[in-house]
Formats: sequence, C-alpha cells, structure tokens
Amino acid sequence: APDRGKYKGLSSDIRVERVQVNSELDYSLNKYGKSSYYQSTLVGTYSFQNKLSGLHLSILYAHRFLENSAHLHGSEKFYKTNFHHINLIINIHF
Repeated sequence: APDRGKYKGLSSDIRVERVQVNSELDYSLNKYGKSSYYQSTLVGTYSFQNKLSGLHLSILYAHRFLENSAHLHGSEKFYKTNFHHINLIINIHF
C-alpha cells in the first residue's frame, strides 16, 4: 500500500454525465431549447497542512459536447456546448 501521509490533504473527483432533453423545438418541456449533451468534470483539491492550515486550493476542469452537433450552427453552439472550462479556486477558512 502507498504511503498516504505523503498525499495527505489531496483529493480528486471525476464525473461523467449525460443530459438528455426533449426536442429543442418543444418549448413546453424544454424551455431554453437546449440539446442533449455529455459532460465530464474533473476536480482536484489540496488542503494545506501545518502553517497554511485553512487554505484550500482546487482546480476544476469541465468538458461538454453535444450528442449530435451536426444540426446546429456555430452561433448556437457558442458558450452553450462543445467547450472546455478551467477554474482555479482558492478558499481560506479561518
């Protein structure tokens, strides 16, 4: 078994999800006209120890892509689907 003390405070989370919605044209059930898509999310977190206790650093990466993007134009995809997103999050608890 690996030495867990070396990695104390380090954690990760990986998720893959599929969001399936009704037709983009059926606004009674799909208010915003969204298309079905897949999304994967990866989160890595490190909680500092000793003198820096209370400082938490996280990095989040998300990737979203459409199931069938052939029927959408570029302006319909922009900011909604087929993107990569990275966040750096620093939390201080005192």
